[in-house]
Amino acid sequence: TLTDVAPVSGGTVALAGHPSKPHLFVSVLELGKVLVVSTETSEIVSDLEVPEPFDEGPKGVAFDEAGDCLVLLVDDRITRWREQPLWTELGSGQELSADCECVSVDGRGRILLDLSPPGWLLPVTIEPVPFEALPEEPPKDVDGDLDAVYKRQTWEATTTDLSNALMVACKDGAIFVYARDTKSTHYLVPGEAHARELSVRRPRLSRGIVVHMESHLPEEGCCCTSPHGGMFVVGALGDEDTDDDGALAVWSFSPDKAPSITRLTGFRSRPAQLDAVATDAAGMLYLCVVEQWPDRRAIYRVA
Repeated sequence: TLTDVAPVSGGTVALAGHPSKPHLFVSVLELGKVLVVSTETSEIVSDLEVPEPFDEGPKGVAFDEAGDCLVLLVDDRITRWREQPLWTELGSGQELSADCECVSVDGRGRILLDLSPPGWLLPVTIEPVPFEALPEEPPKDVDGDLDAVYKRQTWEATTTDLSNALMVACKDGAIFVYARDTKSTHYLVPGEAHARELSVRRPRLSRGIVVHMESHLPEEGCCCTSPHGGMFVVGALGDEDTDDDGALAVWSFSPDKAPSITRLTGFRSRPAQLDAVATDAAGMLYLCVVEQWPDRRAIYRVA
């Protein structure tokens, strides 16, 4: 079930939880603000308004516990802010040379960026995430060679390019990866290049050849991690999962347990869109949904 936390209006929203305090950070792009919501009282306890000369509002938000600061992605620049007692920018930020949509931070204060390829932001450079190389790609057009056609089809069905997936930093420095195109999740341990798949997919065969990998994960979901080690994907159920196609559910993952799925109920009205998800210091899951177009949003806590 879900508990309504706070209504939000004003455009695109991103969420982040404080890893040790009962605070939820809600960045609203078009308002140019970050709202700090108490997860105990559901009240807005403070807000950060991005000042000029920034042209846009924040489109990514995370909290760096090691540096005790809020990390915002504004105008393709990583900025850091601290409440003292007013929210004040620390330094001049770091400009990014490529588009980035979201940020996350591990327990050491390293910032993970969803660039192409993804990487960790360091003081003077960006360190690429060391994903292992993909299997060699077979040729696409092979006239009359059925073995080559089947080989190509199997490669397309079983190969996942994690460098283009959604990913979130875990507190211990690992990375949780959600690949929407293959509807799969993966877990990359620090110092390794091979990401272990956490999702359960089943091969669909045709004449003994793998032509597709079946998965119950959503194609357009959101993902986040918990300070306590949990990893989550939230999205719409498909026809094969429920008579009510489009109902939202949570898929929970752990390196040590089988994945589980929980259907969500308790919305005031059927959500038109899922915008963002995050967890708080206690590991509780929050989601922001569009309840009515164009911009009537609400934040719910999964109880």
